[in-house]
Parts: sequence; structure tokens; C-alpha cells
Amino acid sequence: MRGFSRIGGVLIGREPEESTQPPLDFRDIQWSSSGDTIELKLTRSDGEIIRLGPYRRALVREALAYAADSRVTTVTMVTARPLKDLKILLHPALVDTPIECRAIELDRFVDESTGHSTEREGATHLIEQAHSLYQLAWGERANSMG
Repeated sequence: MRGFSRIGGVLIGREPEESTQPPLDFRDIQWSSSGDTIELKLTRSDGEIIRLGPYRRALVREALAYAADSRVTTVTMVTARPLKDLKILLHPALVDTPIECRAIELDRFVDESTGHSTEREGATHLIEQAHSLYQLAWGERANSMG
């Protein structure tokens, strides 16, 4: 996890870094489960097999749901006017998971530790606008269905 300064939220993962290594080129993914764990087996283009795990089944499910979604923000807090409290916007794949609690606490810690800046307030305003637009679109969709 790391902080995301553009909007003050938390991300899981990071952008790819430049490397002298050849790009990842996997041709197959297989998995096997045993009890509550899953082991992954990745086959590279050169035939080499990389084994990963075992991992808890729930963790693999959460990681795949998070990675399959294009939203990069794990969690961020925005103002909830007219209330003084902040509203927590959490990635849907992490709702009701142990990672949810940790990510929210990390974002709260960063928020309390960094204070406010003009750039951050502007970015927060953009997030609030996007969230309002989403709510409007969701409401319109719900109205058109029934």
C-alpha cells in the first residue's frame, strides 16, 4: 500500500518501473486448492513454471477482484457536506474484508498527518464532483428501470 498524493487516498500496488528485464510473458495460469488455501502455477513463454503460495482462498479472491477492476484508488475520504465528518469511498472489491479496515485506518493516519494544501483541496473537489455525477447517473438509471 502507498499514499496517492493526487487525491489523498491509498493505492494497493504501484506503476510498472523501467527494467532491463524482459517483459512478463505468461502463457498459462493454473491453481490447485487444498482446504482453505490456493497455490498458483504460472507458466512463462519459455516454459518455466513459477509456483506461488499457498495463499488463503479469501485473499486470492479479493486480490483478483481488485486487480480485475480498473479503479486504482483503494480508499479515500471526501467531505460530506453539510456534515463535518468525512465520507469514506472504498473500492468495491474490498468491502467487508480485513483489508478494508487496514486501508481505512492507513488513509485516516495519512489524512491526519499531512494537513491540508490548495492542491489537495482542488483534487478533493474533483473527486466530490465525480462522486456526485456517479450518484446522479445511478439515480437516473434506477428511475429508468422502474
